[in-house]
Amino acid sequence: MRNIVIRLLCPDDHGQWLAMWPDYVDEYIPTEANLAAVWDRLNGDAFTMYGLVAVDKQSDKLIGFLHYNLHRTTWCEGYECCVEDVYVEKDFRGQRLFARLYSVLREDMVARGDCRTIYWRTNERNFPAMKAYDRVAKQTNWVRYEDKIMQTTEKIK
Repeated sequence: MRNIVIRLLCPDDHGQWLAMWPDYVDEYIPTEANLAAVWDRLNGDAFTMYGLVAVDKQSDKLIGFLHYNLHRTTWCEGYECCVEDVYVEKDFRGQRLFARLYSVLREDMVARGDCRTIYWRTNERNFPAMKAYDRVAKQTNWVRYEDKIMQTTEKIK
């Protein structure tokens, strides 16, 4: 098994992160503005969005990421943590990298002392990911509703 390190996303990761992003969002082609906005949110001080990356130390290559968003809720005084994006390069799937990424996230949220819940959504047919998710968390009976105000590729004014 390879030596893999989990760490925070940093500005120097931009090129490798950018190369992985199209494979992650294969359902649509992200615009340059979308890519720039996501990167700025993950690296800017004005947002509560962060990223973890899995790095193969042998090649010094990013092989996965987990993006998350801390937010307030009406249900408690603290925060909740929404996992927004999870991606692992195809050659590294099946090696429990999600569990390793999630473990670091969970340790960080416990250490904060003010995070009540970590949650995420996935497609109901994303069985490989659900198998990994079932190892670390419990699927709930909550149903998501959406009213799409804008298309993903539309520019926000």
